Amino acid sequence: IPVPGTPVQPPVDLFGTVIRHKGESLPTILVATPYRREIMMMLYLPLLAHGYNLMGIDIRGTGSSKGSWVSFAPEEHFDTAYVIDEWIPGQPWSDGNVGMIGPSYMAIIQLMAAGQIKTDSMGNPVHLKALFPIVSMSDAYRDIVAHGANLDLEFIPAWLGLVEILGALPPLLNL
Repeated sequence: IPVPGTPVQPPVDLFGTVIRHKGESLPTILVATPYRREIMMMLYLPLLAHGYNLMGIDIRGTGSSKGSWVSFAPEEHFDTAYVIDEWIPGQPWSDGNVGMIGPSYMAIIQLMAAGQIKTDSMGNPVHLKALFPIVSMSDAYRDIVAHGANLDLEFIPAWLGLVEILGALPPLLNL
């Protein structure tokens, strides 16, 4: 569902990796990231020992995923909501319950995607059951763009460069 007045980018192929328990339908923890899913998923491997499947996706235009990356664009939130509401629950290894985890940009994606998910008649999420956003920002302008009204000319270029470099690396897990 496009946001009124927002240009809509065409659908793209997102690359994901799933680590799951064999023969069981379990809840899935989703890591949506611009920092290479193969790398970020390693932080959450211990969740497998607690009865969860683990899935990581490279958001639109990052890592191995197709399309153009536009930081915090609505399309990445709609893409993530689609994975939560349609793709994961449609898999035989999923019990239909999804949670999300991650710090910083990955925390922001959680909060933004949560506003796009399917809800029941009472307004409760159908598939998204838990979020664990770690150090999400509260004010992008004051937290990142301009500390004390001074433009942050160190972090932003370095961060954008990191995402571009990670996207230029050859895929590590495109099976």
